[in-house]
Amino acid sequence: MATVWQTFRFGVSSRKISVGRLMVIALLLMLAFQVLYPLGMVFFGSIRDQAPGLPGNFSLAGYIEVFSDTQTYVLFLRTLVLAIVRTGLTAAVAIFLAWAVTRTNIPMRKFFQSMIMFSFFMPLLPKILAWILLLTEKTGLMNQFLRTILPLGDTGPFNIYSYGGVIWVSVLAWTPILFILLVPAFKAMDANLEEQSRMSGGSLLSTIWHINIPLMRPALLAAAVLGFVKMMESFTIELLIGTPAKIFVLTTKIYNYVSYTDPPAYPPAMALAVALLVMTILIIVVQWKILGHREYTTVTGKGFRVTPVRLGKARFLVTALVSSYVFFDFVLPVGILLWGSFMKTAGIFVDNMYTLMHYQRAFNHSFFLRSIGNTIILAGASATIAMITCSVISYVVVKTKVKERYAVDLIAWVPWAIPAIVMSLGFLWAYILLPLPFGITLYGSMALMILVFVTKGFPIGTRTMTSTIVQIGKELEESSRIHGASWTKTFVSIIMPLVSPGFMAGWLLLFTSAVKDLETVILLYNVKTTVFSTVIYDWWTHGSIEEAFILGLLQAALIAVAFIAANIFARRALPSGLND
Repeated sequence: MATVWQTFRFGVSSRKISVGRLMVIALLLMLAFQVLYPLGMVFFGSIRDQAPGLPGNFSLAGYIEVFSDTQTYVLFLRTLVLAIVRTGLTAAVAIFLAWAVTRTNIPMRKFFQSMIMFSFFMPLLPKILAWILLLTEKTGLMNQFLRTILPLGDTGPFNIYSYGGVIWVSVLAWTPILFILLVPAFKAMDANLEEQSRMSGGSLLSTIWHINIPLMRPALLAAAVLGFVKMMESFTIELLIGTPAKIFVLTTKIYNYVSYTDPPAYPPAMALAVALLVMTILIIVVQWKILGHREYTTVTGKGFRVTPVRLGKARFLVTALVSSYVFFDFVLPVGILLWGSFMKTAGIFVDNMYTLMHYQRAFNHSFFLRSIGNTIILAGASATIAMITCSVISYVVVKTKVKERYAVDLIAWVPWAIPAIVMSLGFLWAYILLPLPFGITLYGSMALMILVFVTKGFPIGTRTMTSTIVQIGKELEESSRIHGASWTKTFVSIIMPLVSPGFMAGWLLLFTSAVKDLETVILLYNVKTTVFSTVIYDWWTHGSIEEAFILGLLQAALIAVAFIAANIFARRALPSGLND
């Protein structure tokens, strides 16, 4: 009989199901239950006339209520237009920044690249609070400063609670993500192509438009589609900035149906959730169709070079623009949070206005220690479980020949297309209705929140580990098999140490995502399971603004500590001789 190792390495016998294939089938069933069951419950909930867990009937009342209301179509149009505008602006800024730090000779390129990438790990919620403090129409610090030097009256000139405010914060928040996606493609572009354009009389702008952008089309399209999907499902910015201005989008309308209607209006909420889910899936399918059968070659064996473009005097302008982005996206928000946390009333200038009382109140609050502990447990457990699972998934997809591996890969990717608020609703319905032994209930529990983040982490985790595992040569595994090691022993002792940098990179991304996230947990937490993001939101909405700033700074500090620890662990876990 073939060993488990042989099954994984060489495929499956046509005459019988081997142990290895059964293990892959078990993995497939687990993934299907974890991903497709909650997804199915979104559709199930949309045709029920009662809240989850209550007896009810099948009905299309939710769809009728939503799509017979003309305001729904205004909501769809607003969500779509906002997504298009923000995606276009974000992509333009990300393209410029990626081009500037990879293709030009501006000074401190590595520093700027590191700062923009580090900004990706910064939590969104504190950034939003900082810009609210800066740009509130009457009391915003920036508005107050401008009114002292310009004849502007008692208000303005800026108002964060507007379409402009939503767009401004969104562009700053999402640019680092698209930047990270675009930088490798810019670095891989052959400088000879740009030089040939300049030698033929092309200007700098003409070269960028006719050479760089066409060659970057696959990466640009992938980044744009990702940005568009994220803008369509964006929630936190719209909740804190859009809602006070009565700018509702699909995600905030779903949240209002569930949280601000008594009793919660689940039928229309689930109907809107289904509509949003279908839209995001269609967008991704269109991307597949566009890129599916095209080839774009920019790196060949003919004298490939990556020499940066010399900008001349223009490099000072480019440097100033890059510096401005880093200042507005990172330096200014962090500085304002620190400043505001020491003011008696954030944004109000009075005598003896600095105090430590907000720190005393925050540290002595009953939710303070609880939120820290819950956040570390939620982020640490979900990231670890997800990455272990993703390591196995990626090994099955890359290193085995069982036919079920394609289904495993596809299902692991599905959560990428599910908006966070929709995923929360799906898990809410799934685990209220799921009968468990001994009267166990997962609703409102930390276990349910961990399950959601594990599922949400499958796409990032599997892609990270797949790109790492594919580099492991088969001779290492074969040598282990020859010496009698089992598949489990080989996987734990050889594969995992070699892929530890990739594992820790994925773990850090998932840990950071869980620490920052509000939209995924806002419908699932309770008093006992509250975390950083939910406490910050609650304190902000109840007027404890300065305490919210303090907790936002601690949220950022926790991510920074995790970032440093993950890098140290990855270096120590890597086998001797490979650290260099």
